[in-house]
Amino acid sequence: MNEIETVIIFFAFLFAGSLLYRAKRKHESLLSFLENLELEYIFVGIAIFSMTGSLPVPVPTMNGMLYLLLAFMGLSLGTHFSVKLLLTVPLRYFIFTGIVYLSLLPLLYVVVRVSGFSSPMMTAIALNTLMPYSLNLSMKLFRVPKDKVFTSNLTASLFPLYTLLAYSVAGGILDYRPSDFLFSMMAALVLAFIFLHYGKIRSKKNIHNLSIIYVVMISGVALFFSMSPLVVGFLTGLITSDTKYGNIFQNMSISFERILYIFFYVALGVMLAYGYSFSPGAFLTAGVLYLCFFAVRFYMAKLLAWRLIPTKGEVICLVSTGILPAVLFMDFATRRGYEAVAGLFVPFFMLHLATEITTYFMMKNERKTY
Repeated sequence: MNEIETVIIFFAFLFAGSLLYRAKRKHESLLSFLENLELEYIFVGIAIFSMTGSLPVPVPTMNGMLYLLLAFMGLSLGTHFSVKLLLTVPLRYFIFTGIVYLSLLPLLYVVVRVSGFSSPMMTAIALNTLMPYSLNLSMKLFRVPKDKVFTSNLTASLFPLYTLLAYSVAGGILDYRPSDFLFSMMAALVLAFIFLHYGKIRSKKNIHNLSIIYVVMISGVALFFSMSPLVVGFLTGLITSDTKYGNIFQNMSISFERILYIFFYVALGVMLAYGYSFSPGAFLTAGVLYLCFFAVRFYMAKLLAWRLIPTKGEVICLVSTGILPAVLFMDFATRRGYEAVAGLFVPFFMLHLATEITTYFMMKNERKTY
């Protein structure tokens, strides 16, 4: 099977999966929860790797696709963090999120370093994130009122901002030279200026068409200067978040959110097949990481919330990791090579699965208590 056929099959699965998601029924069973998280597409990635196993690296064409999709993902995440909206969030929620984030980071660093993985700080930053998707899904399954998880939802929404800012700064210090990080900032400012000017004088339809060129330019600049496409996209999106273009792109990117999730789960499956090692060490690493998550994001976060925030009987459910760590690992691999991160995917997958199942049972138990 050649690379063109692989790409066709890859994107066929993405679009078919996006359509299939609409047909999925949301039941209260654990299987339904896992299906709606799109975890089955990990097996699609494993199958794709098996079909292209004769190639020297797993799906070489994925590198080009990754630059495009990582740039789109970064731009999408950046435009979602409106500075004006962030200023309306009470300070205590930023303090709460910051303490939880900083408390877990050194624990993850120690575990990753002892486990012998390269770039332990970048890996710890990538693991230390949270996204609200699984929390929102379990809320829908068990019909838990929003006021019961308001603090958890808001914290989960802020966490990617902390992670991406830390990843951007650490990348400039640890991942590549500070001069390259300066290029990232300059590229983000130049691209933002170009498209902000365009957005003021053109129609919404033209901006939609231009967004494709925008993403290609971001990924091209990142590829040319060997920079992070996710960081360049994120910084550009953050700069444009409170503008007309930022609002239009944010609304447009929502319709592609499902395809992005499916893509990164498929890519996760490819990386699992490429660097799988279900050794006792991988299980031990995943187990220790899970204990760190549970101790900080459940026990400590609950005690901290009672002191800082009038929770009024809210459930504190911040254990899940979401798919963002895998996205950051893949972004890191675009510059350091897939071999540098392949060993991380098995421990992350086990951690991801364990934390998502924990979230499911936490919310199921919450339904019984109100």
